[in-house]
Amino acid sequence: MTLFSEIEQAYGMQIESWQAIKDVYRVCTKAHGILCVKPYRIPFDELSFILAVQEHVRNYNFQFVPATCKTAEGHLAIRYHHRFYVLSRWIVGGNPAFHHEHALAEGIETLARFHSVSHGFAESVPPARMRAWRIKENFFRQKRILKRMDGDWNRSDFINLCARAMRKLDDRRVQRAIEREVQARAVIHGDYNYPNLVVDRLGRYHLIDFDNASVHVRMEDLAHVLHRNAPWQVPQMSRLIEVYDHVRPLAQNDLHLLVALLLQPYPLIRALRAGKSIHAIQSRLPGTSLVTRYIRQLEQLV
Repeated sequence: MTLFSEIEQAYGMQIESWQAIKDVYRVCTKAHGILCVKPYRIPFDELSFILAVQEHVRNYNFQFVPATCKTAEGHLAIRYHHRFYVLSRWIVGGNPAFHHEHALAEGIETLARFHSVSHGFAESVPPARMRAWRIKENFFRQKRILKRMDGDWNRSDFINLCARAMRKLDDRRVQRAIEREVQARAVIHGDYNYPNLVVDRLGRYHLIDFDNASVHVRMEDLAHVLHRNAPWQVPQMSRLIEVYDHVRPLAQNDLHLLVALLLQPYPLIRALRAGKSIHAIQSRLPGTSLVTRYIRQLEQLV
């Protein structure tokens, strides 16, 4: 049987057409409307966690996440050729244009609203999805990557930036912020940026692709979207933090944690992981004076 005949049988539906779009399928059905079929190649306990995170925030009235369709027997997914497939409603719309300030601000507000209910997660969590205490380990790994590359461009200031970020993590205020998030059982999206957001016809922002969701510090999501959309630009970051804070007020300890996360040279690390050439990376790196100013401005946030 083909994947789609398996879906028809498991869900009791008739599929009229399907189309592969990026990493999902857009499926048109006769009686169930347009659906999204998303494949997962992860252990079932991790898939169950991802779907439970989405259900958790939906139960707290954040409706803008995928609503999973159950099979005729009540299962959340089907298995086909060593992969799990999940069905949800297809969200009609497009990705927001984060290069426009108002769209980015709306995206930050949506993140804050999501974070306002993404705590108190009561379901079991696979060890691979417990990441709040792994921040320093990740920082150390990134510092090691930069040390390996240092001979190619002689920019020790980025290695020093990693070291500064690691020292910031040892700050008691940062430790308290992390402890508070662990106690709160906070969950995050894990890859919050415009490709994983869909704006519907009414202008509402929907979160999709929870593949990297985990129990983590919510500032990880905020730091990620700031790094991606305002790299090395603390004044713009500061304005976006204010947008977030207006919806979900931040404690001072959260700000200290956010600064630690922003001290990491994430744009550089991301470029290296993407396999970009040294020449291409160097052409977009901030100069030493800009890195120094970046550190000073970040420290002024707290």
